[in-house]
Amino acid sequence: MRLRLSAAVAAAALATLLGFGGPAYAQVADEMRFDFTLSIGNTAIADYQDEFQTTGPAAGWSYLFNGNGPLGNPANYVPLTLNGGQYTAPSGLLAIGRNSTIDPVAYPPQPPILAPVPTTFVRPGQGTLENPAGFERAAIIAYTIQASDLAAAGATGPAPVAITAYDFAVSTRTTPDGMSSRVYGGNNPTPLLNFSEDTLFPFPPGFRFETTLDPDPIPLGNFNVGDTIYFAIGANSQSVVPEPAALSLLAMGSLLLVRRRPRS
Repeated sequence: MRLRLSAAVAAAALATLLGFGGPAYAQVADEMRFDFTLSIGNTAIADYQDEFQTTGPAAGWSYLFNGNGPLGNPANYVPLTLNGGQYTAPSGLLAIGRNSTIDPVAYPPQPPILAPVPTTFVRPGQGTLENPAGFERAAIIAYTIQASDLAAAGATGPAPVAITAYDFAVSTRTTPDGMSSRVYGGNNPTPLLNFSEDTLFPFPPGFRFETTLDPDPIPLGNFNVGDTIYFAIGANSQSVVPEPAALSLLAMGSLLLVRRRPRS
């Protein structure tokens, strides 16, 4: 893997962070407005926001959390419970859902070049405090490759899958350490993509990382029918109420956000 600094992403981070710390700021909980599209070549095979259902997951989709152990092992993943149109863990704090009402404090107006903030959200709960064993729990959005996906792309056998659109929009009300985001493939315990405290920087409060800023496809590797790709959104361990002053100190650190890409 190689690390690449994106100047456009860094500029967007600074633009959103400059508005923090006013009297309207109040801690609610870690939350990310999130969307992505998976493709095989030029054929889109899965669009998370468009295919999200409040009455039960659509074909290929699963909404999970790692209730039985650390991330990276699908045997630890447990389905979330559909409750009132969203999918929740037993604590009620970890949830995946949809809400078209966008709080302008949590998600300040964006530059016009960016797409609208997603209506689908992820709330990872309290991270390591979400369970007594101490490992970080995360909300997991999973997509399992369908036979119809390969057929639509004119592919047979394992086919190269890439993220061709994405939107990670972090609430300004998120805790100072930001939110983690990891992408796993099948049973591989090593993340294919990793933005968390065990890399350089996670996604900080108020940050937005969206396709317009870097539209190149992000290759994930070859997948066959029945293989699953997991997007794990976490609280990045910390679960405390921040002070505005502490939040402002984090702003400059966000400029070092990097993206992981396979070696070319």
